[in-house]
Amino acid sequence: MIWPIAPNRGLGPLLLGMSPENVARLSGMGRAEHVYRGRDGRMMEYRGLDAPICDYRDGRLCRIVAGRKVRDVQFSGVDLFAAETLTVLRLLETRLGPVTLCAEQLFFGEANLCLAGFYDAHDHQCFDPATEYHDERSVVLFAPGEDGTEGATYEVVSFL
Repeated sequence: MIWPIAPNRGLGPLLLGMSPENVARLSGMGRAEHVYRGRDGRMMEYRGLDAPICDYRDGRLCRIVAGRKVRDVQFSGVDLFAAETLTVLRLLETRLGPVTLCAEQLFFGEANLCLAGFYDAHDHQCFDPATEYHDERSVVLFAPGEDGTEGATYEVVSFL
């Protein structure tokens, strides 16, 4: 399955705002292997490494997390986990606007999109899957206000 990113909307057939029942009906999703319940009406569904993690608040999909084992996570036809990292970052910044760094993650705020593990802020280097074995890259799409960084400090960065 190809998982195209639709900023402020969702990932492939997963749309922000969907109910768990509607997500389970989607082709390729099915029933969650594990369901974790949290505070404040939160619930997270895990279906394995090759499927996106679905996070809900009050019964509505509010965050979608795709790790590197989810195949064909694409933006404008570019696979974010297969393409060269700097190419991915430049594409996203060009199309989605300014990038900020917060808690080791890159935020494309206007698009409600976050990348983790693609850039090392301490070494100022992009992740290189050809030379690095510890790959924890992930892509997160979230509903407005669900980025989890309330009150955090952001630093503007650019890859252009």
